[in-house]
Amino acid sequence: MLPRKKLLLNVLYFQITFVGAAKNCYAYLGSVNDFGFTYAQHVARSYVDGELSTVSAYAERVSFLGPDAQDALLQKFATSCDVIVVGSDTMHDVAHKFAQIYSNKKFIIVGHIPRPVITNFAFTYVRAYQGKYIAGIIAASHPGVKRLGYVGSVRTPSAFPNVNAFYLGAASVNPNIMVYNINTDSWFAPELERVAGLQLFSLHDVDLISFDSDSDELCKVAAEQGKLSIGYKSDAAIAHGDSVLTSVLFDWRQTFKKLVMAAGAGGTAWDAAYQAYEYDGFDENAISLGTYSTAVGAETRAKAKTVVDAFAAKNDNVFCSPTGGFRDTQGTWRSPKNGGNCLQMESADSDLQDMDWLHGGITDLGYLTVKSSIHVCYAFSGPISDMGWTYYQNLARSYVDVRVAGCTSEYVENVALMDESGQKSVLDMFVAKGCDNVVLAHEVFSDIANEYAGKHPNINWIGAGLRFNQGHTNLATAHIRSYQGKFVAGMIAASQPGVKRLGYVMALRISEPMRDANAFFLGAKSVNPDIKMTVLTVGSFYAPREERIAGLRLYHLYGADVLTYDSDSDEICKLAAEEGKLAIGHKSDCTVRHGDTSLASTILNWNDIFKNLVQAEKDGLWKAKWQSLEFVGFEASGLTLGTYSSKVDMATRTIAEAKVAEFAAGTDRVFCKNFTDINGKIHAPQGADGCFTSAQLLSELDWLHEGIQDLGVMPTPKDTVHSCYAFFGPITDFGWTYAHNLARNWIDANLAGSTSEYVENVNFMDRAGQNATLDGFVAKGCDNVVLGSGTFSEIANEYAGRYPNINWIGAALWFNLGHTNLATAHIRAYQGRFIAGMIAGAQPGVKRLGYVMALRISEPMRDANAFYLGAKLVNPDIKMTVLTVGSFYAPREERIAGLRLYHVHGADVIAYDSDSDEVCKLAAEEGKLSIGHKSDCTVSWGNSNLASTIFDWRASFELLIKATKDGLWSAFWQTVEFSGFEWNALTMGTYSTRVDMATRTKAEAKIAEFAAGTDRIFCKNFTDTTGKIHIPAGADGCFTDAQLHNHLAWLHDGIEDLGEIVVPKSCPRGQRRDALVAGLCVDCTAGSYADTEDQTQCQKCHSGLFASSNRATACEICPAGTFAMGAGSASCDACLNGTYSTGGSSACTNCPAGKYRSGGSAAMLSSCLSCDIASYSSQSGSSTCNSCRKRRTTRYPSATSEVDCICAQGYYSQGSDCSRCGEGLSCDIGTTMPQQVEGFWVETKTNALHRLATSMQYSVFKCRSVLECPAGPPGTCALGRMGKACAVCKNMHYKSDGGECSFCGDSGPAPAILAVFAAVFAVLALYFFSAVDPSTQMLTMVTIIACMGQLATMVQALGAIKNIEISWVEPVKSFLNVLGLLTLDLDVIRTACLLGVDSPPVKYLSRLLVYPFLVLSLAIMLGIMQFVGRRVDPDRVINSQGVLILIFYISLAVSSLLPFHCVPNPNGTSAMSTNPSVICWTSEGNHLSMVVMGVFGVLSYPVFILGLVAWITWQFPKRIAAGGGIQLVKRYRWLFSRFKLETYFYGLIYLARNLCIALVPIVFAFSSHAQILATTFVLVLTAMIQVLLWPWRTTFANLSDMLINIMLILIMPGMCLLLPESDAKQKEVVAWYLQSLLFVALVSVFGTIAYMAYRHFWPSASYGAFLSHHKGGAANLARLFKMKLAPLTALEIFLDSDELESLDLLYDTVRSHVKNLILLLTKETLSRMWCCGEITTAVKNNVPIITVPCDDYVPPTDEDLEIIEKGWNNEQWATLATMGVMPEDMKAAYKHIRALPQLRFSRFAPFAEQLAAIEEIAKACRFSTGNFRSEQTVARTDILLLGAVNDAEAMCACQILREECQKLTQVQCSVASTSDEAGKFSD
Repeated sequence: MLPRKKLLLNVLYFQITFVGAAKNCYAYLGSVNDFGFTYAQHVARSYVDGELSTVSAYAERVSFLGPDAQDALLQKFATSCDVIVVGSDTMHDVAHKFAQIYSNKKFIIVGHIPRPVITNFAFTYVRAYQGKYIAGIIAASHPGVKRLGYVGSVRTPSAFPNVNAFYLGAASVNPNIMVYNINTDSWFAPELERVAGLQLFSLHDVDLISFDSDSDELCKVAAEQGKLSIGYKSDAAIAHGDSVLTSVLFDWRQTFKKLVMAAGAGGTAWDAAYQAYEYDGFDENAISLGTYSTAVGAETRAKAKTVVDAFAAKNDNVFCSPTGGFRDTQGTWRSPKNGGNCLQMESADSDLQDMDWLHGGITDLGYLTVKSSIHVCYAFSGPISDMGWTYYQNLARSYVDVRVAGCTSEYVENVALMDESGQKSVLDMFVAKGCDNVVLAHEVFSDIANEYAGKHPNINWIGAGLRFNQGHTNLATAHIRSYQGKFVAGMIAASQPGVKRLGYVMALRISEPMRDANAFFLGAKSVNPDIKMTVLTVGSFYAPREERIAGLRLYHLYGADVLTYDSDSDEICKLAAEEGKLAIGHKSDCTVRHGDTSLASTILNWNDIFKNLVQAEKDGLWKAKWQSLEFVGFEASGLTLGTYSSKVDMATRTIAEAKVAEFAAGTDRVFCKNFTDINGKIHAPQGADGCFTSAQLLSELDWLHEGIQDLGVMPTPKDTVHSCYAFFGPITDFGWTYAHNLARNWIDANLAGSTSEYVENVNFMDRAGQNATLDGFVAKGCDNVVLGSGTFSEIANEYAGRYPNINWIGAALWFNLGHTNLATAHIRAYQGRFIAGMIAGAQPGVKRLGYVMALRISEPMRDANAFYLGAKLVNPDIKMTVLTVGSFYAPREERIAGLRLYHVHGADVIAYDSDSDEVCKLAAEEGKLSIGHKSDCTVSWGNSNLASTIFDWRASFELLIKATKDGLWSAFWQTVEFSGFEWNALTMGTYSTRVDMATRTKAEAKIAEFAAGTDRIFCKNFTDTTGKIHIPAGADGCFTDAQLHNHLAWLHDGIEDLGEIVVPKSCPRGQRRDALVAGLCVDCTAGSYADTEDQTQCQKCHSGLFASSNRATACEICPAGTFAMGAGSASCDACLNGTYSTGGSSACTNCPAGKYRSGGSAAMLSSCLSCDIASYSSQSGSSTCNSCRKRRTTRYPSATSEVDCICAQGYYSQGSDCSRCGEGLSCDIGTTMPQQVEGFWVETKTNALHRLATSMQYSVFKCRSVLECPAGPPGTCALGRMGKACAVCKNMHYKSDGGECSFCGDSGPAPAILAVFAAVFAVLALYFFSAVDPSTQMLTMVTIIACMGQLATMVQALGAIKNIEISWVEPVKSFLNVLGLLTLDLDVIRTACLLGVDSPPVKYLSRLLVYPFLVLSLAIMLGIMQFVGRRVDPDRVINSQGVLILIFYISLAVSSLLPFHCVPNPNGTSAMSTNPSVICWTSEGNHLSMVVMGVFGVLSYPVFILGLVAWITWQFPKRIAAGGGIQLVKRYRWLFSRFKLETYFYGLIYLARNLCIALVPIVFAFSSHAQILATTFVLVLTAMIQVLLWPWRTTFANLSDMLINIMLILIMPGMCLLLPESDAKQKEVVAWYLQSLLFVALVSVFGTIAYMAYRHFWPSASYGAFLSHHKGGAANLARLFKMKLAPLTALEIFLDSDELESLDLLYDTVRSHVKNLILLLTKETLSRMWCCGEITTAVKNNVPIITVPCDDYVPPTDEDLEIIEKGWNNEQWATLATMGVMPEDMKAAYKHIRALPQLRFSRFAPFAEQLAAIEEIAKACRFSTGNFRSEQTVARTDILLLGAVNDAEAMCACQILREECQKLTQVQCSVASTSDEAGKFSD
């Protein structure tokens, strides 16, 4: 909606212009200048006004107004005009509304959207489709046209006929023509139309485009692309040439004229008009064809004319079909409403009015997809301030943000300087932020760019200068042909007068820099064949320091006249300006930045390169554009030459511009011949044009052209340099050495890597001491040794020759004996002396000068002469007296000399050249004037000192030391041999207020003259004090430097020379000579001192020093924390809290803001402490720091304001408070909005704090996976995900890899549908498989089936284990996901694509209904089988379903329990673990409904199934014992057939284990540690049971089960490693678990001891009976007894062949654990020693014995007992004896059993009688015989067993076999003991 102000202006416009005048008003859709729809209506309006002499008004672009503005406009028109023409059906509603309100006004609307007819509302339209039909004919008739494109506007009934007609026209000429349709959703959107056209041309390879929008933008695009178009609504060929084949033009003139006339006439004329839907075409000249292109042939034009004539004759068959209709793109048949073969077109209710479909022959691309915004992330190699590569790429970034609508960007600089992990973290951050494009701005990123392009194919990557692309279509490599610029730069450089050698600083020895270097050389050679070039490589694209050093080497060591480079900084240009040399800039405009020394610059322009690629990404044109900018130069504005220097003449510029124009035109012949490199190898071009190909230019030019001098890679300069100083005097001399030490400190502070050490007073050592000092320096590895005086000249030359690898620097050395490692640095002190003389001589009343000279050698005498000459310049009558003291440091002698000059010789001003400031001090004391030297005496001693000649050695020393560090010594060692004001080596210090402005002005003028290089002090003949004439030897009439150094050892005539001073006997230190009494020495008072003998005055202690007692020889430094304000202090005052001082301070300094001092240790006296983190001080002078408020801290120490107090790490700003970041939130220090941690999702809510403020509340949910909830701003979800905890896929999306959800697409539901069919097929197959007869199955097949079941169960167990709360890693995670289908994870088969939505309740219900669906499917198929006559076996049905239940039991259990598996969220809620968007126990997410479903699911699946299996298992032994178990086993073979008969119950254990595994994540949902421990416990326990029972029918099946258990158990420790770091709660869980294990272990040990003690003292029977028998005579009989007796007692029956493990256990069992001993007496029983031991043990321990004599048993007599005793040898008796059985015990026991009652057993009696005997024996044992099963008499049998009827053991064996055979086969088995019985069964 327009702003109210704009609306008002529009309304006022119509009021002012048209009220009272306009009769007809036109409301146009668009602009009258659109050259389309509105333009045609505007022409018609003018025509009508002219024809009918009417006045009209109009408003344009009305459709772009808001509803209120449209209402206001139509209101104005309706009240002012008679006829209102509304120019588009998009404004139908508002027009219809006002037509009803103003029924007396006539409304005409251009369009065809019918409404209920009102009498003042008329419709009109143009049959544009007729023109489109002809346009299709013309387009398809054009040679070579195979694909047509159509850019539609809005998808309305007014637009569909046009595109369909275009297709029908084209198809009438070429039935195979392809038409692609895309819509922009706007009638006027030139930008969108351009993008649509480019997509059709580039992505769909169309040859021609037509359109129905109002602009001619697409004709313009076609012309630019060299393609064809059909214009619309304006004659586009006029503007865009022959690429427009023709245009479909509208002409509303006659239509508007008829309707306006009818409106004016009223009555029947209008009635006829509004009822007749005005729909004009060629018949009313409302449509015409524009200018034909010359490419349209005569035949095509003839075709078009034929159709035009037919239309004009009202013969319109466009939408007629012999088949009576058309099929649309959806396959729907579209036929006429009223029948016939043609769609109705004439009425307002015609078929065309309702046309909302596209013809089936059109490929519908839908609406144009263009990103409204795009975010581009830049990884810059260097700093954006490098003024080179990165600087201009950053400019391009800003350019793109402005030029590409909706584009935003961010960047990280210096990425190339990071290690690989740092670079990857930057790119990972860009990926996480969802950058649309990532620009990797350097070739060094080639490897990582290809890696990430492959890893993230959904992001388009742009590489600036990448060396290679490994086939990634989402990686664009953009290169600039910088060598073109280098070629032109070479031409410019070599054209400069006097240039003979070029220098090239190359970054790396790879193809691109070497290619550019070659081009630079070739360009230079093209204008100067004799040019030379030297190349030096620095090893990096951004190394300013190394580039500077390389430039200095090329300039000074190799004689380069012009330098260029290819690195990223502009350091070379800067160096050229400093050195006064020439350079060619690169990547930035050096001429602008550094002046005319930069001749020109090759500037890389990335603007359009980046813009075009980013625009392509935004417009969906990446595939078309990504390779288009791979290698561009001047032709694509990728290069410019920057600003020319004024040194580049016009002729050179003309040559350069001509070559640039040649490149811009596409002619590039730089590398178009064979080249020989510096190694003699020939390199040949591979291009068909005789030039090097782009591939060669990019990757194969890693060589240098012959003729280039290649210096290789420059050695790495030193990072550090250590300098050692041998100082002449003390560093406190406030003169010569003091100045040297100032320079030393300054260099260490300002030259990176510089360190130093020094020794002072070296001049006062003997030669041995000096040698020792220098030897020490050599031993320490000093890089430089600075010798601080000319007096060291001899020793300096000696050591320079001895140690050539050390660079020696001599300050004012007198000579150098040719050593290139010895630099002599002199200062032209005489220049300062000359100016000092001018100042001294200009003082009022000064008539005589005094000069205290150190030595009578050239340097001091030269300076004295200069001082005199300067004074004479301003005061020709001046006199001067010189007195020599004989040393450069002799304060006492200097004082005495000064006193003599002042008081004896009448000097008014004294100057000196020694190293102390004693003369200045004396002048202040005496009230005289002085000129200081080497230190600022005016500062030290006040206005008595007029000025000072101060030496500044910083520049000289730094240049030489830096030259050593940078490897440039040989270039600079002679540079600073003699420097003055031009090097800033001299200053005049602070002027005294006594020096007037005129004198200062003269002095400054002379200084400026010296600084400019003009030095005429010694430029004439001079006569000395002896009358000798000294003549200058310089060609300029001046003394040469050699003369100035060594040949001025004379004084100018006119100077009074007093010679060298003679000093009388001195007073001791600490005293002074009395000024009045000769020979009297006076103590110096406190606050003063005398540090040398024979002082005439005691010196006051300087400020910061003190002397606390008389007779001090030196002042002490005030300690840290104290100060002495003025001179002469006897003590120091303490600093107050909040202030500090270092040693020797004259005042205390306030602690700055951010620091404090409150007394304390010595360390706190000399400095202030920084305020700690979380505190601040806002004022200077603070004694304490203020603490930040609670939860706040500071980012760094030394905070200066409370504003610096920001929320601490782990907190975020919430109004004026800081709130804690809970679990799942990440808060960096100072953050205002927490970020969500990966694996968590944060919901934000706004709370109102008060009327003007709000706060954010963050509610944290735990996600299923860190991939689904990536780190980022609150609410961030993986691609395609939405909802709480990102748990739900968007509609028509399915769960895919990486935590994302992908769009379903056309094949989305296919996996679900295939899975359904596969499941139904599997269930049917299982039914048929269950029909297999077990008797025909080999054990191998049994094993296979068992193992497959185990595998299925294992997979489901893993699925259940997957629910444990840990973060799975690859490849395990993918493996578990693949197994998801077997665990009923329906996401695997994309059910969301089948259902359309990812709804948790629907998905859960689907999982619950999987099994019922399969049962229903099976029932339907079985019903069909039954219907067709196939028998359906109920047992097979039950068995197949039983197998299915066993296989999927865990999955069914897990699925039904899902709503109860809730895990806590950090926000206090709990959510379903499988779908965190469902909040447990609330209605949010439909959890309560899922719980209701879950209750039914749990009861129906895990509970019911387990109960059913338990009931069947419980029934099994009863049924078997009752003889009715055959049918039960047959029906429930799925439960029992896999296990041994004796472990028939293992199926129940198996299911119980699986249920426990499913329950663990739910029961222990509070702790993932507990889940792992509980699962391990279940697995270990069941594994022990399995190994103990060994239940499976085959060994291999048991081994398989055991191995699966072991594997699952071993997985558990691995899972522990994936657990997050344990918090206190988890540690508590583990602690209790470990404590429980220890407790159980201890209880087990002590319990065992206690149980054994109990068993010892209170034994209990474990066996109901012990069967004692002879193995040979009654083994089968004993087995039969056990089989029949076992069911009658709850206790076991002991049979030694089953139980015997050792002899001890056998007899202990008889002794302690049996209730009865059943003695089966056969003839061999008593003769067996083992039976003897059993009987004897039973008798001795009173165990009841039931004797069962058999047929062959004879009771033994006493004689037989003796025989038995003797029948056993000694070893056998020894064995019995160890068990406590002696011969006499044996006899007593045998006699005892003879007396016992006997229950006889006939072994040959019928089996029924034998059973009766066994029943009696059971009664004797007090067993329950209620369940004793007697043998049933059967009439027939299935299996008959026969044996040796005369062998008792054989018959017992038959009975045993009968029992076992019947159990196994489930059929009737019988034994025939006689031939009669056998015959009976045979009948």
